[in-house]
Amino acid sequence: MKTQLNALERRIRQSAIMVLIGLAGTLASLLIFHPLSFVGFIVVGIVLIIVANFYFLVAIIRGERTAPVKAEI
Repeated sequence: MKTQLNALERRIRQSAIMVLIGLAGTLASLLIFHPLSFVGFIVVGIVLIIVANFYFLVAIIRGERTAPVKAEI
């Protein structure tokens, strides 16, 4: 059974995928013994993880856009 994700869940899932790709990039750069692997470690891994974290924070801050509920007194 497939469920529909709302916008917040979709953004959180996208940021998690970006973090996993960044971690895979850092792992791959640690396994390669070449002088440019450190550049790959910084550019691919660390930058992608930082971008994913900011994307996650923006998703949490923005939240779900719902209509405001009027309180009855």
